[in-house]
Amino acid sequence: MRFTQIGRTAGDETSPYKVTDYEAKTVGEFIQEVLKERPGEWGYISVNRHFYQDGSTSCEYKHGVLLNELPKEMLGIKINEVSASGGWSRMDYTINWH
Repeated sequence: MRFTQIGRTAGDETSPYKVTDYEAKTVGEFIQEVLKERPGEWGYISVNRHFYQDGSTSCEYKHGVLLNELPKEMLGIKINEVSASGGWSRMDYTINWH
């Protein structure tokens, strides 16, 4: 996974990023990739609400463990792009889909 900073670093030392070079094709695969490849992180993985209105659109993770799950029907959604925001060990991801 590659993170390219796309905005200014905030006072709390967090920054917005464009995320590229991930192998996942679906929401479920992306969640598993984050859990495996970024075990020191914690935060939230969200599916853009603009596109999906039913049920929960985010899940929380911490140190390689998923703390709650997204609805099963969301896991197969194909990813269009991923952005992130964070710093230190927290990273929140937003998945846009088509």
